[in-house]
Amino acid sequence: MNVPILLICGCQKYKEELLRAIKRFEHSSYRTIGIIGDPSVPTHFNGVYLSLEVEDTYEALPMKIQTAFAWIYANYPNTAGIFKTDDDIYFDNIDTVVQQIRTHQSIPYWGHRLVVAEAGPYRQVDYKRYSNGVRPIKEAARYCGGNGYWISNLMIPTIINSSRFTYGAEDYIMGTILNNAGHEPVHFPLKFNQYRQKCWRKDCTYKIHSNSNNNNGLYCCRACQLGGGHGPACEKATAGGFRL
Repeated sequence: MNVPILLICGCQKYKEELLRAIKRFEHSSYRTIGIIGDPSVPTHFNGVYLSLEVEDTYEALPMKIQTAFAWIYANYPNTAGIFKTDDDIYFDNIDTVVQQIRTHQSIPYWGHRLVVAEAGPYRQVDYKRYSNGVRPIKEAARYCGGNGYWISNLMIPTIINSSRFTYGAEDYIMGTILNNAGHEPVHFPLKFNQYRQKCWRKDCTYKIHSNSNNNNGLYCCRACQLGGGHGPACEKATAGGFRL
């Protein structure tokens, strides 16, 4: 049975967000699997989400994705492929995503946002995440942003057998592995929103924020924007049942 997998990356801290995302992404055309990390218990699927025996941190994200791919391939070896996204991603039309997966299943590697990275040292902000005392050098790569990309069945063994999932951004690492295997990403643009957990206004208490409402390059929640840019608007919006 070659049913595709839609993989949603989440975490323990925001598990409720993951559960909402699983419901939001549910569709009969694919199997939906959400993931979190928990090194205290063996990897297991509880019928709702997959708990992986890995650290649930940003630094361990590459390993979490690789471990998820390995589990999926072991349990669904005939899947057409894996479409990976995150629990804070909202697509304007999920049917468009479904159609893209149906149409482009045979393409090894494609996604909604194409990124071109030049060779050189990691940015200082990225380097500080890794405490091995050596500022790593990244290679040039063309890759798909982590908000939404597809890996076909034939490429999954390349991912799970790679030793490159050590440090760095998960989507960048995915791109370097597939680039080195001779596969450039194909770009299929699709509109999406990403709702952040942090608003730039210090007095903002609203929990979900969107990067679609931007103030001088700083993330501001939609409730703040609609309320004239004042933090208390978030409280009023929340009390009134505001929904993004």
